[in-house]
Amino acid sequence: MAKFEKKYSTDLSDKEWYVLKQFWDKVELKRDPRGRSMELELREVMNAIRYVLRNGVSWRNLPKDYPKAASVYYHFAKWRDEGLWRKMNKHLRRALRKKLGREEEPSEASMDSQSIRGSLHEGNGYHGGKKVNGRGRHLLTDTLGLLLAVLVTPANLADVSVARRLCAR
Repeated sequence: MAKFEKKYSTDLSDKEWYVLKQFWDKVELKRDPRGRSMELELREVMNAIRYVLRNGVSWRNLPKDYPKAASVYYHFAKWRDEGLWRKMNKHLRRALRKKLGREEEPSEASMDSQSIRGSLHEGNGYHGGKKVNGRGRHLLTDTLGLLLAVLVTPANLADVSVARRLCAR
């Protein structure tokens, strides 16, 4: 394993990269329809994605030491559309549960939701109890607090109706 110099606090450590690399080696990524192989260093793409997500900056404000923002976003969106982030979460959650001596799949889960204020937008709703106009963020976690599923809805949808959809995921 080659030593990698971290430029930013969000960059993957060698240990984190080793764990993710095992996932990348197992998963089959869809090939570029033009038959081109990925020219970018996968670790650098992941570091750039982590930088954007952690710091809340726009893609175009990605520091110049990372690959081009358009290339990084292309891979982020492609992997999102292929369900890769969901697969990665599932793989890492199972591995951690196994390492802790638990069954890979949990037998119980907890759900919680949060209403987030938003602008007047077609996809938003008004939550009367919390007096919030915006979106609802619904999370399902196992008993260790590890993420099982996420669903974002208009704030006016009741938890009971969302719970069925969330558990189906």
